[in-house]
This record gives sequence, C-alpha cells and structure tokens, in this order.
Amino acid sequence: MKYLLLCFLFFNSTTDFAQSNQNNSYQEIDPISAKLQKFIGKEISQFSAISDNGIIYTNDSLKGKVTLVNLWFEACAPCVAEFATINNLFTKFKDNKNFQILAFTFEKPEAIKTIKEKYHLRYELISIPREQCYILNFKTGFPTNMIIDQSSKITYIRCGGPNDRDHAEKYFNTTFIPEINKLLGDK
Repeated sequence: MKYLLLCFLFFNSTTDFAQSNQNNSYQEIDPISAKLQKFIGKEISQFSAISDNGIIYTNDSLKGKVTLVNLWFEACAPCVAEFATINNLFTKFKDNKNFQILAFTFEKPEAIKTIKEKYHLRYELISIPREQCYILNFKTGFPTNMIIDQSSKITYIRCGGPNDRDHAEKYFNTTFIPEINKLLGDK
C-alpha cells in the first residue's frame, strides 16, 4: 500500500510539474521569438540590392528613416496574408519621407513583376539570393518583419504570422503601427 501511495504521489507531482512547465513554455517562451529578441538594438546584416523599381538599397538607405523590413515569398501563406496590410501601411505612410518599406524575397525579378500585379502591391519589392534572405532573417523563417529605427537599429522583430488577412491586419495594427508611430513621433 505504501508503495502504491508513493508511486501515486511521485506520478502526480511529475505530471503537475510537466504541465506547469509546458504551459509556461508555450505561453512565455516561443523559441523563435526568444532567439530573435537578442537582435533588438543591433543593426541588420549588410545588404546591397536593387528594387523592382531600379533603386539601389544598402544599409546606408536605412539611416535617418524608420523602415519596415519584410522578408517573404509567394508560396508562404502567412506572407501572402500580410500583403494587403503592408499595402495599407504603405498608403498610410507614403507621404512621410521618414518612413519606408523594404520587402526582400528570393523570388526572381520576373516573378516579382507578376506577383506585384496579382496582389496590387505598391511598395518596393527586392529580389536577393535565398542565402541573403536567410542572413537577413537570422536563419529563422518567413515572413520575418522588422522595424528599424532612424539609427539603423532593430527595435522590433517577429517571425511567422497568421494565415488569414484579417488576423494579419489586426496584428499589424496592434503592434507594428504603434511602434512605427512612436519612432516617427506621431500619436
């Protein structure tokens, strides 16, 4: 009987501990987010690329501007779910010379033209090699979105996102836009 009681107590305590740990890790410690948080306050990796509009962008292009950096590809459902929201963000801030959007992809320039027309994208799309995309997103996944401040430092970073447009819009409206407004000094 004592043996049975000890087994029950041991099993019960380990189950409670495992559930407690599991709940904490699920809610508080997302491995990708935890990995990315160490890049807050650091500069984005070096890059040099030409946009679909023929503009050359480098790290120097970030200085003095608040920049949303978006890494994406068309076969990624969360990436496509963000397209309309990023378009709206572009429209909202297009007249602000202190804000820009740079959307990097490993899609080929010919594909970018088709994608831009298909989804009515109005912001800069920049084709770079796949390896460079993974360097810029710290070898995580897609989509990766970063907000870079006027001194070229990362202030916000997130990898992944919802598969549907409504949730993507809600996320951008509650996280990205307030951060951008704060950095631009808008209310």
